[in-house]
Formats: sequence, structure tokens, C-alpha cells
Amino acid sequence: MSQLTEALDRIESWLVENQPELALGLEPGLSCQEIDTITADLPHPFPKELYELYQWHNGSTSYGVIPFYESFDSLQKSLEWYQECVENGYLKPQLFTILMGEYEHYAVALGEDPNPVWYIVMDDCIEKIRWNSLTNLILATAECYETGAYYLDENGSLQEDEQKVYAIACKYNYQGSEPKPLDESSFHQTYYSSHAADRVNLSDPDAFEQLTQLLKPSPVNPIVKVLRELVWWVTLPIIKGLACLTAIVLKGFAIESYWAKTGGDQCIACLENTLYRREGQAIAVRRLAELGDPRAIDPLVAALRDRASYVRAAAIEALGKLGDTRAIEPLIRCLRDRDVRVCNDSARVLGELGDRKAVEPLIQLLRRDKYSSRASGAIAALGKFKEPRIIDDLLGILHQRHKDSTPNYGFLAIRENLVSTLAAIEEPRTTEALIEILRDSEIVWKSPNLGYNATLPTIIQALLQRGDSRLPDLLKQWLQDSDCEVRRAMFYAINRVSDPSLNDLLILGLSEEDLWVRKMTIEALGKHQTVEAVSALISILKDTDEDIKIRLLTIRALENNQNIAALEALIEILQDENDRVRGTAAFILRKIGDKRAIEPLNHCLRDRASLVRKIAKEALDILHKETASSKTA
Repeated sequence: MSQLTEALDRIESWLVENQPELALGLEPGLSCQEIDTITADLPHPFPKELYELYQWHNGSTSYGVIPFYESFDSLQKSLEWYQECVENGYLKPQLFTILMGEYEHYAVALGEDPNPVWYIVMDDCIEKIRWNSLTNLILATAECYETGAYYLDENGSLQEDEQKVYAIACKYNYQGSEPKPLDESSFHQTYYSSHAADRVNLSDPDAFEQLTQLLKPSPVNPIVKVLRELVWWVTLPIIKGLACLTAIVLKGFAIESYWAKTGGDQCIACLENTLYRREGQAIAVRRLAELGDPRAIDPLVAALRDRASYVRAAAIEALGKLGDTRAIEPLIRCLRDRDVRVCNDSARVLGELGDRKAVEPLIQLLRRDKYSSRASGAIAALGKFKEPRIIDDLLGILHQRHKDSTPNYGFLAIRENLVSTLAAIEEPRTTEALIEILRDSEIVWKSPNLGYNATLPTIIQALLQRGDSRLPDLLKQWLQDSDCEVRRAMFYAINRVSDPSLNDLLILGLSEEDLWVRKMTIEALGKHQTVEAVSALISILKDTDEDIKIRLLTIRALENNQNIAALEALIEILQDENDRVRGTAAFILRKIGDKRAIEPLNHCLRDRASLVRKIAKEALDILHKETASSKTA
């Protein structure tokens, strides 16, 4: 065994022990004859080191073998990339890419002896030799794994000790520069703390005084103040005129009334934000909320009158976090703010605070601006109060959309919150409204920005809870629709609801041609663990003609299943022809931890694929330890 092959084997062993799911992404290696065929048309001889690399594994579907170089592609895919780069003049014909990062990649020189490894950053036109051979790069990588220079943090993410990595790399003739230590405090201050409010230590006794002082506007040069006022008084009439003119020009389109009601106000709000820069004050507001001092209520209420809307919005969020009832009246006044975001944020926070003083003002806002996005926050807030008095208003919005096209855009803007509120108020009339929405293709499917991710699961969940017998037939009807996008959306919604009673419908997704739908369905069925779900998954598992990605996903879907049929199916596919199927099955059996898998896994120790042998050994070590522990106990 050469040094290169031995080092690659060490990397594989480390991955199997520490990141087995990444190890399972390693594809089976190629034979010399297969490599000869694939590389026959290259203009330069293919290096011996690359023969060894692709005989080891023909790429990975999960991650690169070198940390922070995410892609270790198959030889076929790397060849396609090589040809494209050479044809477009991005790479020299003698450089063959083997590992790719986000911006940079490693390439091996063809037709040279030895074959150096080049570091390339195309965007910056950087091409430098970093290693005098692939063997040295892989030897250094293996040592970094084994000595902890590459390590897993508490979240299981791979990290590196840059100084250790550099020291090891230098042992193998690395030709890059030494990494410079990062001054984190300086970096944070430079890029993230450009305002004084960010630098206030909240544990200081006078933190409150510091932050309230920073809320005060900075002194403004008198000339700047005059220019601001001039721009304001000249521009304001122009904006109002343009808003009216635009509403006239757009007459007949769906957005006419929406623009007439909100467009001018939003432009004015943008102008205010431009003229009155208050980033520092907005940060001070947010930090007052973090401080949690009840004395902050008064300065935060004062901030609700700031000229910049993003400061007002930040103050609303802060008051919501503090949860003090003194904020209710000021927040109610904000429901008339010209900025839509401020208006909706106020409504949302009032709903979260749950004080019924806000109900009447919220109803007034809803009735005043029914067909604009300004009503969206009021609808959502009233849903939290489960206020039955607004049912007629919501039904009116729902039915009005058919009468003319003008309010249609407004309906789209508030649809998600309207559905959520109808679902929250459990009455026969709201049930009928939800059924009506589910039946109406014009609402559910045929409008811009479908929004089914939120609205459909909400409707389905509400009707399930109410035990409406019409729901299954309605869902089945949509699942048989001729439009694949409609079926995809409905399968997604059923999956989001995650109710085992819908498994019979969900199983229909296994017969879809859409690979995304099939993957989503398999994952959902794996969570439900019903007899029907397990039976459907086992059928896929045993189908050797099935797409390999689908089979691997099905194996993983059975991970938490205690069904004996699932265990037997996983044991059976330890004899599968595909290396990755056998390896993944061994890995999942290790996680299930059933001692009945010990004998079948023993047979895997003689498997033809080294990766399968290593995973089986790890699984057996764990199972034997667990068996010994249970006997001791």
C-alpha cells in the first residue's frame, strides 16, 4: 500500500468513527480500466496519484475529504468542469481540479513528475503551487484529523486550530503563508459595533442612563436642518401628487386601491427615514429591551414619536418584550401610523400582550382598511383574542374578492392572517369559510405568491381538529389534480400538518414522479411509524431498481422505528449489491441498537468494501458495549 492510499484509508477511518454520515457519502471507487476510459481524451497523461485517489473513492455526495473544501466530485463530474473551464479560458489545460471550496479550489498538474497541487482562486486570478504532491496534502490532512488540529465542536461541526494545521502542513512542504491570528474584539468592533449603543455593557450599573442618553438626537448643523426642512416641504407635495397620479394611471389594475391607500404614505415614510438617520437610536432602543429595566417604558414610549419609522418599529418591539401594560395606549395610537410596518407591528404586539383594551381599536382598523395590507396585523391580533365579532368582516373580505378585481391584491396581502384567524375562531361559520377557501382554486393556487406553505397547513389542521368529514375527499381531489405544482403544494401541506390519520393520502406521494415529493413523503412516513407507513417504506427498500438516493433516504427514514419488520428489512439489505446501501444499513442498525443485528453485522466484517467493514466494526463495538452494560446492570 502506497503512502497516499494508506493516508486516504486513515482519513476514511476517522470519518467512520467521528462523522459516519459524511463517510457514507463516499462513492465506491473506480477500477484502472474505468479511469482509463473516462480520461482517454485528456491532452496530458493522468497522474498515478489521481488513479489512487479515484480508486479509493469516486467522489463524495456529502462533503470533501479536505475540510472547508466542500466538493470532492466524481471523476466524471470533475472532467466536465475541467472541459468547461479550459474551453472558456478559465484554467490552463494542464490543471485538473479535484477539490472545490466556496471561492477557491485545488487542482493537480497533469503530465508532470512529480505532480504539484495548485491553489486557484479564479475571481482573483490566483494560481499558486501549495503542495509538491497530492500525497503530501493527504498525509498532512490525515495527521490533522488524528491529532485534533481538525476537531468537532459541541454542535458536531468541524473546526480547525489554524496554528496547529499550519505547523503540520509545514512538515509536508506546504508552500502557503502562515495564518494571522484574528483579534476578535477588534473585528467585532469594526464590523458590528459602529454605534456607541452596541458598546454599552448591560451589566454596568449606569447602563440605563447611557442608553437613554444615546436615544437623544445628536446636534444638527443649522444649515443641514434648513436643507432637511426645504427638501421635506418641497418633496412632500410632489409625493402626494405622484401617488394620486399613479392611482389614476393604474385604474383597472388590481393594485389601484391598494396604491391609493398605502403607496403615498410608504413613500413619505421612506423619505423620513432618509432625511432623519437614526441607526444609533434604533440600536439603543433594542438594547433597552435587552436590559429589561422597567424604567425604559417612558423613553421607549417617547421613541414611538421619532421621525424615522425604523426607530418607531424598534420601540414597538422593545415594548412588546418588556410586556408592561403602560405601553397599551401608546401602541394603540400607533395603529394610525402612516408606515404600514409600524402599524402592523403595533397590532401584532397588542395581540401578543393580550389586553382587551386593544380590541375595539383593532376592529376599527380592520373595518377602515379592509383591503389593504394595513389590515393584516389587525386580523392576526384579533385572531389571538378569538374575537367572534369580526367573523362577518372576515367573511365579507372573503366574498368581496369575487365582485370585482380591485380588492383582489389587498386580499392576497392579508390572506395568510385571515386564514389563521378563521382557524383560531372555532364556529360553524368559520368552518364553512375554511372549506370554501380549500375548494377555491382561485384563492389557493392561481394567484401570485401562492402562500400555500402557511395557509394550506393551517386550514387542514383546523378542519382535522374540528373533525370535518369533508376534508379527506377534498384533499384527495387536489392530490389527483392534473397540475403537478398543485399536487406538490398539497403533499407539502399534508406533510407540514404531520398527522398520522392522513398517512393513506401521504402514501400516494410515493408514486409521484416528482423526486422532491417522494423524498418529503418518505421522511414524513418515517416519522409516523404506523404499520402502513413502515410497509410502504419496506417496499421501496427492497426494490433494487429504485433510484439509489430514494433507497438511501428510505433506510434513514427507518432509523427510529422499533417495528420488527423494519429491523428484518434492514438486516436483509446488508446483502445488497450496492456498497452505499449496505454501509447505510449497517450505520442505521448501529443507531437502532438491537442485539439481533450482531450476527448479520459480523458477516459484514468480510465485506468487499472497506467502508462497509469499518462501519460494521463500529456498529459491533457499540452493540457489544451496550450488551455488556445491560448484563452488568
